[in-house]
Amino acid sequence: MSHDQFRHALEKGWIESVADLSRFHARRYVPSTVGRMVIHSGHTLHQVAPSTRVEPNDERLTLQGHGVWCDGRWLLYW
Repeated sequence: MSHDQFRHALEKGWIESVADLSRFHARRYVPSTVGRMVIHSGHTLHQVAPSTRVEPNDERLTLQGHGVWCDGRWLLYW
């Protein structure tokens, strides 16, 4: 669901929050690989799936980057 679709559903009163979306939309799992980047537009509701291998002393770091196509090249920053 895009952000625009979410806002429309919210304005129509079909949902009250993001949590309501699970009632109407199936989740889709997109696998990731340690050390590999996942890229998407950011216009789709998303979240990180629960980890299957978590140890009590583990720490998690998520690095979020942004990019813009400008003058024929990507400008990336995080």
